[in-house]
Amino acid sequence: GAALAERVAAAGGVIGRDDLAAPTAEWAEPVRQDGIWVTPAPTRGPALLAALAGERVLVGGPTGEGTSVVAAADGEGNAVVMVHSNSHPQFGSGLVAEPYDLVLSNRAGRGFHPDPGHPDGPAPGRRPPTTLHAWALDTRGTGRPDLFGATPGGEQQVPWNAQVLGDLMTTGPDDLGAILTRPRWSLQDGARVPVEASASAVRPAHVLLRVTGTGLTAAADPRIGAVALGV
Repeated sequence: GAALAERVAAAGGVIGRDDLAAPTAEWAEPVRQDGIWVTPAPTRGPALLAALAGERVLVGGPTGEGTSVVAAADGEGNAVVMVHSNSHPQFGSGLVAEPYDLVLSNRAGRGFHPDPGHPDGPAPGRRPPTTLHAWALDTRGTGRPDLFGATPGGEQQVPWNAQVLGDLMTTGPDDLGAILTRPRWSLQDGARVPVEASASAVRPAHVLLRVTGTGLTAAADPRIGAVALGV
């Protein structure tokens, strides 16, 4: 913490040690709807549920590359999905806290709305919204999720996750690879544009992980180098 505060101060920033001591981590319950679990606000999980329910959803936030998704499961059926982002341009703020080689993110600052009067405007103690979110799906009707996933992609995460979940709920989870490699569209100026024709270089990189009583299944979208491994 001291090293971080010193590095920020040296660059003219205003975050001090007292600011770092104030926040506390907390467990948050997922939001559940019709066999789908999503990470709660301030993530875009609730927006994903709204999109799947047919509501028109307009979301904004950091764009560009810089996000990674990792999903893992063990032989006992425990599963985790982690979505991490330093935000744009890839290396966050560009500051590194020595001697820990800790790259400092700028995602929180870019998540706030520039207008202080906006509901997402910056204010003491307020948590900025984030496009990052993960989801889980009950494909067997057991009341427990067995399929987990997420993707990077900035403001495209909600439409891309909605497309994948829509396919999963329509055709089932038997061929995860076929679902992941289907053509996708991005939202661009309110219109649906095939990802290959989008002006953005960002592409889907979904990872899917299914945990059942008979074993584990993993799949990863090959569009930008995602990979699934068994060890």
